[in-house]
Amino acid sequence: MQRLLPFAALGFLLAAPLTLPAADPLAEIATYSQIPIDLNALYTGTVQVGRGAALRSSRGLSTQAVYLARHPLAFTTKFLASWDPSAHPEMDTYQSFNFRDETDAKFDQFKFTRTDRPTKMLMEYTLKIRNHADDLHLTQAEVEALKASMAALPDKSFESPAFQSAASAFWTNVLKTRFALYKQGGVSALPPIEMDGQKFSVSEELRSMFSDSPAITKRFHNLLDTTCLRATPGEPIPPALYYWQLFKADSIATVCLGGTYVAETPENSKILDLQFYVSNSYFTSVTLYELFPVTVNGQSCTLIWRCDYVSAPALMSVRGVEQMAAGMLMSQSIKQAVQFFITDINKATATPTAPQ
Repeated sequence: MQRLLPFAALGFLLAAPLTLPAADPLAEIATYSQIPIDLNALYTGTVQVGRGAALRSSRGLSTQAVYLARHPLAFTTKFLASWDPSAHPEMDTYQSFNFRDETDAKFDQFKFTRTDRPTKMLMEYTLKIRNHADDLHLTQAEVEALKASMAALPDKSFESPAFQSAASAFWTNVLKTRFALYKQGGVSALPPIEMDGQKFSVSEELRSMFSDSPAITKRFHNLLDTTCLRATPGEPIPPALYYWQLFKADSIATVCLGGTYVAETPENSKILDLQFYVSNSYFTSVTLYELFPVTVNGQSCTLIWRCDYVSAPALMSVRGVEQMAAGMLMSQSIKQAVQFFITDINKATATPTAPQ
């Protein structure tokens, strides 16, 4: 929804000169997105959000957003592709690490040492693993290994060094295993997620969501066809960065592993952020970005469009108003993340550029 601006600001904005490159970014975005864009409003710090495509998948949800960074295209692209949200406690990202391959992944730095409620919930799921892993996205072999590891502990309290060491070692191994599988064969090589007697494929979840967004899929085909939508198993193109994280999702700490892919030209940049392994709460997520150079008030800026897709089992029982509410909550979370990103990118430059 486009935010209305106060009349005092409106007079200033009407006078603000805008310069667009030869290929009009607003016209370009309009070919694959219906989100309304007001460059003048974006220049004041507004983040415009809107609904994504109506997905037929009962587990899928999509939202879109557009915003402006007061920095040139190349700098903004590089900063966005490697941005670490963990500096902001409000983002509930407890650990975050970027890496390029297994030699610098530092999976062994993953640790279960926090005592907050979301982390304790994941600790409890880990400690009290059942014969099947409806709560955690694990293979049956991993379930059996985890049960044996937890049963052998002399002290099963969350504060126990033995438990923290065993739990950290288990999840470290899960990250290593999923990374090796993905690097060798892409999303098609990942094991299915078993839940309530059903099996869900990350590859099929991604394919289902993007089948309902043909214009966006066409726009990002160069990145999607070699990652999310690769037809056959095979080594995916190397991303600009891989990352692993521990963060809160749906009130519980969640482990994830992802990759950030970048395609740059002088006219625009495209970024694909794929979470190909998620330990619980949802199956997978993808964020697509397209960045365009624009000039506002004589200042080199970057117009950023993004679209988020998430596949989550909790969405299967959500319809109508509840589904709209879920989309609104997702949009609010995205707006918060964007505002923190703008704060950080402004701090990274010598000249402050945040709206006054």
